[in-house]
Amino acid sequence: MKLNTRFQILFLIFVMLGVYYPALFGGYNSVDDRDMVNSILNQIPYDNWLGLFRPSQKFYYRPLLMLTYIIDASLWGSLPFFMHLENLLLHAANALLVFFISRQVVTSTDAKITVLPFFSALLFGLHPIASESVCWISGRTDLMGTFFVLLSFLSLVYGLKKGSVWFGAPAALFLMVGIMSKEVMLFFLPLAVFLVLRWPVDNAGLQRGKQWVLSGIFILPFMLLTGFYGIVRFMSYGSGDQGFLHVLNNYAYTPFHTIRVCFKVLGFYVKKLFLPLPLNFAIIQVNDQYVWLGMLVLAFLLFALFRRRLGTDLLAVSFCLVLPAVIIALARVAWTPLAERYLYLPAVFWSIGIVTLLHEGCKRMDLQKLLVPALVILLLPLGWVTTSRAMIWHDNLQLYGDTIRKSPEFLPLYNEYAVALVENGRILEAEQYLDKGRQMDSQGAVLAVHTNQASLLINEGQIEEAMKLIDDFVTVNVGKLSVHQLKGVITVGEQIKLKAATPEQAEVANKLLVDVYDQLYLATKDPFVRYRQAQLAMFMGDRDLAGKYFEQTYVAAPTSAHYKQAARVLAEKMKAER
Repeated sequence: MKLNTRFQILFLIFVMLGVYYPALFGGYNSVDDRDMVNSILNQIPYDNWLGLFRPSQKFYYRPLLMLTYIIDASLWGSLPFFMHLENLLLHAANALLVFFISRQVVTSTDAKITVLPFFSALLFGLHPIASESVCWISGRTDLMGTFFVLLSFLSLVYGLKKGSVWFGAPAALFLMVGIMSKEVMLFFLPLAVFLVLRWPVDNAGLQRGKQWVLSGIFILPFMLLTGFYGIVRFMSYGSGDQGFLHVLNNYAYTPFHTIRVCFKVLGFYVKKLFLPLPLNFAIIQVNDQYVWLGMLVLAFLLFALFRRRLGTDLLAVSFCLVLPAVIIALARVAWTPLAERYLYLPAVFWSIGIVTLLHEGCKRMDLQKLLVPALVILLLPLGWVTTSRAMIWHDNLQLYGDTIRKSPEFLPLYNEYAVALVENGRILEAEQYLDKGRQMDSQGAVLAVHTNQASLLINEGQIEEAMKLIDDFVTVNVGKLSVHQLKGVITVGEQIKLKAATPEQAEVANKLLVDVYDQLYLATKDPFVRYRQAQLAMFMGDRDLAGKYFEQTYVAAPTSAHYKQAARVLAEKMKAER
């Protein structure tokens, strides 16, 4: 079977855009998308783009990704349609890179089979496991990171084909850029070297030596820049690095359980590559039986190490690329411990490896004529599932309705589903889900189910009920609330104060705010928090306390603070009234 190369490329683009077309109208997802867009829009015009590339204490270091979001805000005000379109185009570009990489694999195994790269690209592009990364604006990090990793690998492959070791330098540059889009792309470095050294060569003498030199030129600049970044970050933050501390503080497994979880998560993700259903946006637990599958995967990796076949090596690389997702599950640093988006890059090498192995098997059994029909039969249901998933993702109400049915014990879903219900005018249903989530959250772990229900009560004029709800939440969690939670409680307290129907209700709201602001000040030592406390004390008629807090604010506030002089004037006024 022969297809014109230009036709194959155009067909791939057409299929990718057609399958994910519904995602263009998906709007913002309530998880991450809205917070990210709001934070970016609040910084426009952004005049410190270079500052994005400096090491920081934040857990994530993704300056290139953030730069694209800032450009989105500058060019078209972060309209979701264009942001989704960029995701789709990135996915189509990745499918084309899979196509070009697969062509090099074909020339290394059997140059006569020209249709294999086309099917490899289709298998990757239509794989349902990619839908989360493509349909979610915040999933762009996977798309961008993979794009530059594939450019890096394609550069290495061309270096092998041309017999030129200098292709290792641009490959290193592309990988560095990929890491600036998503940190875990770092894990591709040793796997790329593994593939380069295992790549079939015609001349075992000179060519094998060039493979080692190519690997060295690829590794050296990367290691130098990575080491420089590590030194700069350590010199800036040392042992107080919040990203490093966040991982340590969230790790709670014994050595035995670490091994068990590693095998279980590895087995689960490999199963997802072959059998992606059911698709779920909030995967929080998996069956312990996947431990045995994880052990089989390890056995396969050892088998692949000794087999020295390119198709097997590619499949082994795809399994090894799952390891960053295993670490994330152990450290519990994401919204959910498990996620389909972590398989986006592994799906690339899985797709190329599967098609290569299918071809080798059919050739060995003299069944080449069955290869294309078998691949077509495989791709049709994949395309249907992916299109259906894109339809679900384009509407938050459908997405969270589907997710809450599959993970009913995951508390944050009740808030997200309630938000989607409110946006669709289904207020009573939203209240029911928030109430159910609040009853399940006896430990006060999910602030939003409490504050959002209070906000709905306030809008309905049920001020007393809202105050009781928030007061109960603060009482149960006294001394345990994070800075984020305290700020959330303050937001609701301000709403209660504005909507208070009687002076008594306003007074209760003020007392709540004074108490929560006091906790927030102890946690942050922010002088502006003291300033807000002083204002509240003044409104409540406690002039002595107000004067004390205004004076503390004036002393602690930086010279450039807009409220510093106001605090001084008010402190003097309160003092004169004594």
